[in-house]
Amino acid sequence: MKGGQAMPPVELPAPGEAHLWSVDLDLAPAEELENDIALLSPDEERRATRLAFSIDRSRFIVCRALLRRALAAYIGADPRAITFTCNPWNKPQLSADLPDLRFNISHSGGLALLAFASGVEVGVDIEHINRRIGVLELAQDCFSAAEQAALRRLPEAMLLEAFFACWSRKEAYIKARGMGLWMDLRAFDVSLDAAAECWSLSEAGVDTTAAWSLFNCRPATGVAGALAVAAPGMTMQKFRWDWAAKTAQPSHANATL
Repeated sequence: MKGGQAMPPVELPAPGEAHLWSVDLDLAPAEELENDIALLSPDEERRATRLAFSIDRSRFIVCRALLRRALAAYIGADPRAITFTCNPWNKPQLSADLPDLRFNISHSGGLALLAFASGVEVGVDIEHINRRIGVLELAQDCFSAAEQAALRRLPEAMLLEAFFACWSRKEAYIKARGMGLWMDLRAFDVSLDAAAECWSLSEAGVDTTAAWSLFNCRPATGVAGALAVAAPGMTMQKFRWDWAAKTAQPSHANATL
């Protein structure tokens, strides 16, 4: 996929459907990087140069370029012509003259998730489970009182996965709201069951799960992930990016990607 070369066309998510792509950034062919840099905006290039380690720069560039190619494949555009605007909290979106395809991305280490939906906001988050952190101490700063209490009731063996399940769900939700860290992570509650296919949401003590579609996703062992879609009754169609075929291949796993 040199320069602006597009991937094959991809069918837009149907109404009531969100697409979630899982990508191993570290499997990108070495020659991909030079081609990918040509697709980035000046701001993205600046952000890449500010990253201290070459592996982080490479992952950032590959992820951003793949997002542009994916969006171009969905809407039938040249990836070099993709333009973005931002909402008041700086969440990027396609400019108003392009089809209403909403998107969000997250990457942790060499893994990335890309989420897409037609006409409804999406938020996605992925986190590598870090076994060296103090779970209960960190939860005091960013979890609600109810979430902290739920963590303290768990056996120690379940704490890490529950913490990162909670963290990824909260991040996915605030990204779907379009507010990012402008929104107080302690102002709402999510469920902590790391094994559940879906999760629940409460705001100001009121269960608002029914207004959303909230999915658990685990792209790999030792990784937590979550998808939030700002509409009820959505389904999640899962894909894995195949670097050799240059396409997103359907994934038929149920609870995980």
